[in-house]
Amino acid sequence: MNASPRRALVTGGSGDIGSAVARALGAAGFAVIVHANSHIDRARDVAKAIEADGGTAS
Repeated sequence: MNASPRRALVTGGSGDIGSAVARALGAAGFAVIVHANSHIDRARDVAKAIEADGGTAS
């Protein structure tokens, strides 16, 4: 069994598609890094939503 956590970097995580991908990866057990060039507040909201659903995000 591989004990290493799976990680995903989602660029454009503040947009519609990026946030959906980030949330899906979080639900699948990935530790998600949500990246955004602008709309940083939206990216933070996506990370908070992933954590509220029991995932790990930053």
